[in-house]
Amino acid sequence: MFQLNFPVWKVNKFCVSLIYPCAHSRIGPTSFAPIIDAAIDIVERSNGQYHVLVIIADGQVTRSPDTPPGRFSPQEQATVNSIVTASQYPLSIILVGVGDGPWDAMKQFDDNIPHRAFDNFQVL
Repeated sequence: MFQLNFPVWKVNKFCVSLIYPCAHSRIGPTSFAPIIDAAIDIVERSNGQYHVLVIIADGQVTRSPDTPPGRFSPQEQATVNSIVTASQYPLSIILVGVGDGPWDAMKQFDDNIPHRAFDNFQVL
């Protein structure tokens, strides 16, 4: 369960929004789709001002061992769909991975998601 707060500060001509996910319990597969979708909502409410979503994560999107090669798990597909949708907005997404990973799937997202309006997702 996540508690989301949306403070917004105006800095010059840009808006900076912070989303604070407060994890009370971490059960189930990981997907970044909900937080990306929340950022899209913030951009829409700000009348299209440019935003940067920074996700700090200690792991990548969950991939089921049953997922065949070349296919996405449901969590991966939801995250890809949200990244593609976000590319239609003035929203850049930066994923900062902490720890030793693995981060290979996130680097694939960074380099190989087709159908985006611009390269809006970067992994550090």
